[in-house]
Amino acid sequence: MLPLIMALCPRTEEDERFEREQGRLATFLRGHTVFSGEISDEDMAVWREARVMLVARELLEACKYTFTLLSGLSTDDFAAGGDKPARDKLFSAITHAKGGCGFGDFRKCEEDVKEAIRVNHTRTP
Repeated sequence: MLPLIMALCPRTEEDERFEREQGRLATFLRGHTVFSGEISDEDMAVWREARVMLVARELLEACKYTFTLLSGLSTDDFAAGGDKPARDKLFSAITHAKGGCGFGDFRKCEEDVKEAIRVNHTRTP
């Protein structure tokens, strides 16, 4: 599967440099070279963890930007799409951290939104 994904996505010199650094960090974290022979679930988990660690600063900055932007956004501005710059920053940072892979469970997000709305309505006089 991995070779197919890599064939579909053109790789840059920066991608290759990043993956070498990711490999070094994953090897350090795992205590041995990952992907030498059989690929285990543990190898994949450490590979992903190393990637997140390498983009931690970008993820934190995207979170801080989003919090700042949303904190000062009116309901009307939000409804008009004023949150888009924050969503774009988060999307970019998360995509970089995940290596372009898909996102999480949208059903869980939908449940969380419904619960937040329910709680908000119970607090509103």
